[in-house]
Amino acid sequence: MERSLAGPGRRIRQHGTPSIEMRGSARLTQVHSFCRAKSNAKRLGQR
Repeated sequence: MERSLAGPGRRIRQHGTPSIEMRGSARLTQVHSFCRAKSNAKRLGQR
């Protein structure tokens, strides 16, 4: 599950879609930040 979550997130980030962010997709950025925070917490717990 962790890998599948990090997979798509990393892919989206690699692709880089500034146009979508500029369009006003606050939800997408919010979800991204949330996913990142979750992954960070998991990494801290693992370490």
